[in-house]
Amino acid sequence: MKKKLAKRAILALVALVAVAAFAVAQEFKASDKWNAYDDKANGGSSVINKTSEFVKIDGREVLSVTMKGNVTTKYQYGFCGLSADADPATLKAIREGKGIKFLAAGDGKKYRVKVETSDITDYNMFGKEFTAPKGKPVEVVVPFTSLTQEPWGIKKKFDPAKIVKVSFQTIGQPIASYELTVIDLKVVQ
Repeated sequence: MKKKLAKRAILALVALVAVAAFAVAQEFKASDKWNAYDDKANGGSSVINKTSEFVKIDGREVLSVTMKGNVTTKYQYGFCGLSADADPATLKAIREGKGIKFLAAGDGKKYRVKVETSDITDYNMFGKEFTAPKGKPVEVVVPFTSLTQEPWGIKKKFDPAKIVKVSFQTIGQPIASYELTVIDLKVVQ
């Protein structure tokens, strides 16, 4: 009887550790996996400055990434953005998940979060617009069922098995100044 209880306790502990590891793997916590991009490769002159830090929210240390700058019209479709690459465990979790969520703060302007997939080659990624409010961050929940493509480009069906990264981008041009902070990006199961 004691052996069975001990065996069950060990199995429960192993399951608990596995669940905890999986939960941690569902977050984009590595600041070096976040990259800034702009329109310079297209002949543009827009500017992006990226900073990141760990902040405490509800007793947890979470990653906060901020982009600031301006968007010009030197390139007709000027833009700036951030992309978050996932480690293998997080990539597996997002492909099996139902969506993403994060806290957003900023300048009160609209931005587009994009869930990028490997089968789209014309940059018309699936995404959703959101507002980065001034002051206190707000939670943004993006179910994959709410994602849409832009009105231009080749239309495809969203395939979560082909997700490669998540990105955030400015909307419109020119923008004299912008500021977006993304906090605690993670997968919704």
